[in-house]
Amino acid sequence: MRTLTIFAASLLAILWVAAGLTDSDPVLQRLNSLGKQVEVALAKKEQKRPFDLSPQDPLLETQLHTMMANYRLEFGAVTVIDVPTGKILAAAGSSIREPEQGRALAFTPRFPTASVFKVVAGAGLLEQASFDPQSCVGYRGGHRRVQPSLLIPRRGERRCATLEGMLSRSVNVAVARSVKNHLSHAELTDVAARLGFGKILPGAAAFGTSTADLPEDDNARAISAAGFGDHRISPYHAASMMAMIARGGRWAQQRPSGVPDQALNPAVARKLAKMLVATTQKGTARKVFRSLRGIAIAGKTGSLIVDGLDYSWFIGFAPAKDPRIAFAAVVVNDPKKLWHLRGTHLARAAVKAALFGDPPPRSRKLVAMR
Repeated sequence: MRTLTIFAASLLAILWVAAGLTDSDPVLQRLNSLGKQVEVALAKKEQKRPFDLSPQDPLLETQLHTMMANYRLEFGAVTVIDVPTGKILAAAGSSIREPEQGRALAFTPRFPTASVFKVVAGAGLLEQASFDPQSCVGYRGGHRRVQPSLLIPRRGERRCATLEGMLSRSVNVAVARSVKNHLSHAELTDVAARLGFGKILPGAAAFGTSTADLPEDDNARAISAAGFGDHRISPYHAASMMAMIARGGRWAQQRPSGVPDQALNPAVARKLAKMLVATTQKGTARKVFRSLRGIAIAGKTGSLIVDGLDYSWFIGFAPAKDPRIAFAAVVVNDPKKLWHLRGTHLARAAVKAALFGDPPPRSRKLVAMR
């Protein structure tokens, strides 16, 4: 469309000079009208064109699928997106429980978000004038569960966290207290929608929509926003959301239906992105991502046991200063079995393969036990 626009402008300039046209000349007005009609028609055609879910890097997708299959995961899925173009570089899935699902696992919003939902809460808090991201919010307990009693501050609490600390170290109680005090139900629901929850992502209508569990009750909503609600998301949505943040809050090609393209104020997106870098430098993913060839990576971990299965996530974009890829990886393990892989390990393999061409591990070299 850009080429046609340039051609039309050049043609208009030539005719203007050749015929001595003025702004009010009927011929020029007609040409301008035709040019606008052509541009509108091309824009509508572009909007109707189906979004391509096929991989732009089939080798990368095959490598990631092979890695997950070799580790015999209960469930595993990963999506890698090219930030500048919005195209899907790879989307792979594997499961020993539901082997027929395969690649569809990357697009199906069936996985609990766990603390990945803190990205939504963090964005919402940054939008509130009443919230100071540099203030240190006190907390106690709540490492694995948050009870309503923990939302009430007590004298003598020695630990506190700024928003960066809440996100990078996944401080559940501090996030829940902040949401309770600064984010209403309407405000949290709005930011969740702008970040794609409850909305159809391009090309993924057949797979359903991600869901956000946001109760009206202040305590329940605050605990839910910290990652303990029944929120569900797909790796495709999570990677698309991170690509949006990497673009300064703009969805571009991944814009869900009914969502503004500029979903977050650019200043809010930049602050959020900067805070997410701390996750890999001094937060919950520092051991896995700290030494990745000198590049900074922005991201968020998530971990939660639901219905007897352990879900672990890592979502992010890289390099943090000049994002080229956005990604999301989820690994589901059975705590009763010996397991070898977590979401951070799968995400690291995807980043190294996408940015540096390093083949993902093909054997069980990573071993972890609960």
